[in-house]
Amino acid sequence: MKSFLLAAKIALFFALVTGLLLGAALLLFMRVAGHEMLDEFGLLRTHQGVSIAYDLEALLRQDSLDSAQVSQRLLSEEKRRGLELRLERNPDALTDPPRLPRSHRFHRNRSVTIAGRKCYLVGAPRLESWVPVRRGERLVAYLVVRGPLHLESTRRAFLLGLLQIGAVALVCVLGLAFYLTAPLQRMSRSMDRIAAGDLEHRVAERGLDEVAAMGRSFNTMADRIGDMVTGQKELMAGVSHELRSPLARMKLQLELLRGESAQDGAQVDGSQPGGRIAQLESEVDTLDELVGELLLASRFELGAVPVALEELDLNELARQGWQRVSATASERRIVVECAPDPGAARLLADRKLVVRILGNLFENAVRYAAAGTVRVTARRVAGESGERVEITVADQGSGVPADQLDRLFEPFFRADPSRSRKTGANGLGLMIVRRAVEAHGGRVKAELLSPRGLAVRFDLAAL
Repeated sequence: MKSFLLAAKIALFFALVTGLLLGAALLLFMRVAGHEMLDEFGLLRTHQGVSIAYDLEALLRQDSLDSAQVSQRLLSEEKRRGLELRLERNPDALTDPPRLPRSHRFHRNRSVTIAGRKCYLVGAPRLESWVPVRRGERLVAYLVVRGPLHLESTRRAFLLGLLQIGAVALVCVLGLAFYLTAPLQRMSRSMDRIAAGDLEHRVAERGLDEVAAMGRSFNTMADRIGDMVTGQKELMAGVSHELRSPLARMKLQLELLRGESAQDGAQVDGSQPGGRIAQLESEVDTLDELVGELLLASRFELGAVPVALEELDLNELARQGWQRVSATASERRIVVECAPDPGAARLLADRKLVVRILGNLFENAVRYAAAGTVRVTARRVAGESGERVEITVADQGSGVPADQLDRLFEPFFRADPSRSRKTGANGLGLMIVRRAVEAHGGRVKAELLSPRGLAVRFDLAAL
């Protein structure tokens, strides 16, 4: 639709410009050629009028201008030649030259001598030829010759021809517009794909015109953006990896300090060195967990997470994932219930990644839910590449605002910005869930439950 509108605008613009130029050219042609055309018409009628004047003068040798023979002869010539004839005998009109009306728009009054007769061509109100009629040597009248110029039919034919030319020009210009806008539309679609996150896509560089040059420039820009994004991901992965070593050494030193404190008999509480060591160990564990999440997220971004597919049982995977939060869940009186449909418990996936998916979802459910049940259900559904198992993890928590559902899987996003680290996660858990599901060729989405709760659905390959 966008392509058609753009082509239509260009076609309309070119058609208007072409129409204006064609109209101006035709108007100029009429200005230049109209005078010559009317002159030719006038000369032709003047010659006819001279021939008729000879016949009338022959009759005037015996009859007067008012005789029946003269009137009959005029009527006969009108019918035969298709002209309008009249005799002008007004004394004011017999002066030399006669007092003629103002000129026609394309023709000015002028005189012409034919066979020794000084005749006049009058331009208005209609093109007329005034031919002198004499009796002997005396001027007795002017024979005024009129006739249809067929200007109306000429005008209609001209307008019809102009419309035909305009229609052909419009079709040609429309085709030209589609031809010219096709590369721009291809470039627009490529830009949309890159804007949607497909940084590997490039614009086709065809031709040697300005559009091809623009495509090459755009591809160069996309290459640089891709290099910057890849470099950022690699930097994040490298930093996360490098942080692991000092964290491991810090944990080792804390273990040694704990051992020395125990030998000295120090009390392990918040006010004693041993208690402070425990708090420090907790913070180091938190930092180690965050670095681990960042490292895994960076590896997903770089596509460096291998997916080893094997036959798995959903009940066993749920049990392993629940172990991660079992202690906290017991304190809050939260239990897990895994109830897949018959035939939906077996799936083909990577064990570590699926356990990580369920563990992150369980942790999120336990963190924000009160006492209750976290339900894990599954059913077989048809997918584009075969049978899939759709797994749902539903809790009984407070949920999130409906307008923030689509943002739950963004990195570092929290539905409640006021949550601190003690009440909220690091903001990477659900993002890792999405990346892990996509690595299996599946999709994940969240929806609110009634009257309360949040359900996260994702699909994996079925056996």
